[in-house]
Amino acid sequence: MSTSLRTDRVRAIILLKRKKGTTKEEFSKHWADVHGPLVLKSRIFTEKILKYEQLHVNDETNVVFCNLGLMTGDWDGVGYFEAKSFDDMIEVLKSEDFVTGPLRPKFIGAAPQDFIMIPLDVATFLDN
Repeated sequence: MSTSLRTDRVRAIILLKRKKGTTKEEFSKHWADVHGPLVLKSRIFTEKILKYEQLHVNDETNVVFCNLGLMTGDWDGVGYFEAKSFDDMIEVLKSEDFVTGPLRPKFIGAAPQDFIMIPLDVATFLDN
C-alpha cells in the first residue's frame, strides 16, 4: 500500500519572529486582535485562502520540550494557510493588500529570516 499526497487543497506555513523591541505578549495580542480580523476584510484574501490559522508558540511547553532534550525553534508564531492552489496563494502574496497594504505584517522582524514561507504537500495518516 502506498501513501499518496492529498490533492484536495494546498497548504503553506509561515514562520514568524516578532519585531525587535516587541514583547511576546505584544506580538501575540497584535497578531490575534489586530492582524487576524484585518485579513478578513481583504477581498482577495477571503476569496483565495480557504483556511487561515494562527499558531502562537506556547513558551511554557517549549521550555519543557527543551528540558527533554528536544530541539525547538526560536519562532514566535506560525501562520497556517490552505488554498485551492499555490497560484491562489501567490496571487494573494502579489496583491496590493499584501505588498503595501493592510495584510503586510508590521509586527514581525525586518530581516528576511524573520518571515519564512514554506509550501507543503500533505500526506494524512491520522485525522481523528
